[in-house]
Amino acid sequence: LERRFTLDVTRPVIVLSPADGSHHRGEVRPEASPSDLNLDAASLVVTLNGEPFVSGSAVTAEDAYLLAASVRDRAGNEGAASVRFTIDLTAPAIDIQGVEDGEITSRNVIPVVTFSDLHLASSEILLNGSPFSSGSVVSGEDDYRLEAQGSDRAGNTATADVRFAIDRTAPVVKISGIAGPYVCS
Repeated sequence: LERRFTLDVTRPVIVLSPADGSHHRGEVRPEASPSDLNLDAASLVVTLNGEPFVSGSAVTAEDAYLLAASVRDRAGNEGAASVRFTIDLTAPAIDIQGVEDGEITSRNVIPVVTFSDLHLASSEILLNGSPFSSGSVVSGEDDYRLEAQGSDRAGNTATADVRFAIDRTAPVVKISGIAGPYVCS
């Protein structure tokens, strides 16, 4: 009498998508793809934020997500995997304080630029095309354009700009064309 059997001590592997830690600005279709030579496909359990989930279904709401999956093979070995991903549909918010668009002043200006986004990836502030640090004093007499740009990890971008002028020179008044005996000095 001869019997054949397979000794299986290898856990099933589950490949999940999207990538762990990824950020998206639109629809995502998370998938769980298990593999094993002796896979028990019916044992696959997939959840999204703790709720049952059908692999490949569309997810569109802005939120942070945890995709988790587990599966067994016919030898009872269990494999599990999880990934976190975020759908971010909102561009960063940019707030510029300390100066108003179109303002003309004779005083120093201290523009303060703040960027608000849970997943801010980059920000840049330029004053007349050159890098500028928020909260720095602008004192030279000139016309200015302050530009701010921010991007988040999902690729959403926002821009804001203000134009202002510092003018400390008093106007020159020149009267001409008056002649005659009625001119008083």
